[in-house]
Amino acid sequence: MKSPFLSHRRILRSIFAALSGSAVAFIFQACYGTPRDLVRDLQITGTVLSASTGQPLGGITVEAKGISTTTITDADGFYTLYVPLMDEYRMDFHESATGETAHFKELDTTVTRTDNRSIVLNIKLQPAQ
Repeated sequence: MKSPFLSHRRILRSIFAALSGSAVAFIFQACYGTPRDLVRDLQITGTVLSASTGQPLGGITVEAKGISTTTITDADGFYTLYVPLMDEYRMDFHESATGETAHFKELDTTVTRTDNRSIVLNIKLQPAQ
């Protein structure tokens, strides 16, 4: 006859295994974010440069209008943005500073998707005058 203690141990082991698996998934999501749906999302990448000097511009806000998806360029002017699949994207590039403190003009452009994987959009911002 089987001991009831052994069946309780199996139940407890199953519970702990399930909890530890969900804990790992939670920690992964907290550290790395929610994985992108590569079937339904499109990756837009590029570099933002100064039109006058050709230098990369860090800290520029890149926004996909109407989708509420925003990112900021890194120190090398590089950005990556994930957006849902659509035919066209209205993109806005601007500094966080506005008014008299802005060094570059805002750029608003529309991009058409040519494939289902990615768009490379390199931008040159004109100096504010």
